[in-house]
Amino acid sequence: MFGLGLVFSAVKTIGNVMQQRQETKRYNAMAERNHAYRMAQGEIEYQAQVRSDNQDGWKDEFVLYSVFFGDADTKAKLDLFFAYFNALPQWYQWLLIGIFGAIYGLKPAAGMFGKK
Repeated sequence: MFGLGLVFSAVKTIGNVMQQRQETKRYNAMAERNHAYRMAQGEIEYQAQVRSDNQDGWKDEFVLYSVFFGDADTKAKLDLFFAYFNALPQWYQWLLIGIFGAIYGLKPAAGMFGKK
């Protein structure tokens, strides 16, 4: 009796998973269709321009220039920063690297899960 109920429960669960996958495929297809429609109507052109402007931004270069050329004691300050940074727990270092990577669109934490 117990085994039969377990089999029915497993079959029902598998059916639900398959149904949800099919729904996900339908939603993705509808989203692609709606995106293509909005592009054809010219609604998304503005978003593409904003994305292009962000890639051609000068802010990152300004920050790098001000860090490396704005102060004569830059090397000493960077050495002090990395001395403090290396003293932090490793999980916190990866957290900070992940945050900065997300800001600049990188994926530095991918190396954290690799084989050692």
